[in-house]
Amino acid sequence: MKIEFEFDANDWMAFHMHYINSSKQFKRSKLLTTLIFPLVLLALIVFNLVKGDYDLSSIAVLAVLAILWVIFMPGRFTKKTIHKARKIIMEADNSAVMGIHKIEFTTTGIVHVQPQAEHTINWDGIKKVEETADYFFLYITSVSAIIIPKQKIGTDVEKVATILKRHKG
Repeated sequence: MKIEFEFDANDWMAFHMHYINSSKQFKRSKLLTTLIFPLVLLALIVFNLVKGDYDLSSIAVLAVLAILWVIFMPGRFTKKTIHKARKIIMEADNSAVMGIHKIEFTTTGIVHVQPQAEHTINWDGIKKVEETADYFFLYITSVSAIIIPKQKIGTDVEKVATILKRHKG
């Protein structure tokens, strides 16, 4: 079976967003970034209390800052990461990746033709397959995947899903 679709920056960004939302490393970084500042503020509060400075207004200000940080920082961290990724994809020359992609599913693997490259990947070379409402992600490594946008392959979505389940399910 063969499919063909136009791959664009939105498809690449969808993969990036999916990846960071499921990445243990990203979640760990976001957690550390979220917790370090409030822990420093807590240390300041404890230091002031140990020192005998019971100024409730400064303790309240530090506590409010810590709470606001914990509430707003995780979303900001994710948005900033996505913004940086979008900036990278828009600034660079990505003509080798953007454009028409053709994928042929064979009994032995996949032939993936991009604008400036062609790759043959055995089924064993596909480390995992993840499916979302809008995409199939066929991971070649832990950080790279063949991205198949469902809306761009039309009626072939079910056929692709069946093939992927048969070989990687």
